[in-house]
Amino acid sequence: HRQAVHSYIAGSFSLIGSQIFTYAATQYLSSGMIALMFGLAPIMAGLIGRFAFGQQLYKLQWLGMAIAVCGLAIICLSGANQHVHPFGIVLMLISVFVYSFSIFWVKKVNAQIQPMAQATGSILVSSIFASCFIPFIWQYAPTHLPEAKSLFALIYTVLMASLVAMFCYFKLIQNIQATTLSLTTVITPMLAMIIGAALNHEQLSIMVFVGAFII
Repeated sequence: HRQAVHSYIAGSFSLIGSQIFTYAATQYLSSGMIALMFGLAPIMAGLIGRFAFGQQLYKLQWLGMAIAVCGLAIICLSGANQHVHPFGIVLMLISVFVYSFSIFWVKKVNAQIQPMAQATGSILVSSIFASCFIPFIWQYAPTHLPEAKSLFALIYTVLMASLVAMFCYFKLIQNIQATTLSLTTVITPMLAMIIGAALNHEQLSIMVFVGAFII
């Protein structure tokens, strides 16, 4: 029905809406800076909740967000090769705003639908939007199948990051505050670095562990 479709569209903005600006920013910012910028989502969500939806945040919540972002900054900026471009910063701020606003939008619609239905609907809407970009990116389409490792990573991403993760994401939207949910963007980069060290034998500096401890 109409309310469900409205909720699907709102949820799709946290997918395709946010990712478009994030992918565009990769040309101007390092991966560490992108992770750090996305770690600002709790603060952005707090500002949206305060000024757009009249939610009151306690001082300890603001303090906790600030400490977490400081820890994330230590992790992401500990690398030597960090490049920053003002236009990339603008793109990431838009991306974080769209992502954070999408959470509030879904909660505002408050469609009484199951999380799996919400996830499926939002993914389908995102796919429709993404298909509109095919004429512009067709020339960059791969001409052969990737190697087995890359193919497995793609399948894993489709199943876990799209289906399972989005089910959990929309389940959480229904049960916790938007500002609390946005804190996952602070934890994600830290977990990604730890998993990268475990599976890909990536080297972690002492500053990574310091930042992880602060978070």
